[in-house]
Amino acid sequence: MEEAAAVAAGMRATKRRRSDGLDNQQVPPGGGSGGEEQGGLDAIDLISGLPDEVLGTVVSLLPTKDGARTQALSRRWLPLWRSHMAPLNLAVDRDLCSDPSRVAAVVSKILSDHPAPARRLSIHIIPHRGFRAKVAPWFLSEMLAGLQELEVTNPRRKCYPLPRHALTRFAPTLRLLKLSGCRRLRELPSFPRLKQLILYDVGISDDSLQRMISSCAVLESLSLRSVRFGRLCISSQTLRSIDLHALRSKGFELLIDDAPCLERLLPGFPNDGLATIRVIRAPKLHILGFSCLRAYPHSTLELNLRM
Repeated sequence: MEEAAAVAAGMRATKRRRSDGLDNQQVPPGGGSGGEEQGGLDAIDLISGLPDEVLGTVVSLLPTKDGARTQALSRRWLPLWRSHMAPLNLAVDRDLCSDPSRVAAVVSKILSDHPAPARRLSIHIIPHRGFRAKVAPWFLSEMLAGLQELEVTNPRRKCYPLPRHALTRFAPTLRLLKLSGCRRLRELPSFPRLKQLILYDVGISDDSLQRMISSCAVLESLSLRSVRFGRLCISSQTLRSIDLHALRSKGFELLIDDAPCLERLLPGFPNDGLATIRVIRAPKLHILGFSCLRAYPHSTLELNLRM
């Protein structure tokens, strides 16, 4: 009996040592090679053994709340969310805080406490009193220097006019721009690095939209939804995909003048009148279809796929 009790006590002590070792373990970058010396525990947590740069990328791709929670995983993860290796992915919406009245305060604290540069800013305008007035200063935050992705979404039947400095400041570095429900877009800057442009229910003139597309020297994907315009002429050396759905088709004309890299064109129009689509030069176009299965008896399609 005494021998059995001693064996049981020894097993409990071993389990405690292993548990303590795992909880307090801090795996160095590229670690995991010392598994034999620590009972093979390092080999179990292969993710924590990855270099800081890789873990930082993982944290940056997580939603804001989940990224912040990684600090509680272990000592190994604690400094990552606030490091320069995990660029901030800030999504401002109701999921960020259960109390809508505190969302703005939470965002301001994140921007003041997070020392790393920001990769993405996504703002869902919350219909709460005073919220819009607190949004404008965020675009001036030093933490947002070098921002790569910007998304601003308005609730239905609401309109948040973007501050003029918002797009101008981020234009040199943006790679993705998504605007929804933003009206009165007039003079827009050029976006030299923008690869993906998504506009939904955005108020913009034909000329401004055309200049905006032409100014994007590396644009690859264009999506226009519920955008009012009459005639749109697209000439781009880099565009690969166009997804377009107009609020009205009467009198609408889409002209693909010169798009040597265009592979995918998906136009969709309401069946309320004449719509004309002309493709002058798009030698790589191999996907052409309507986003609605119904035919458009009043539509005109002209193709001239010259090399």
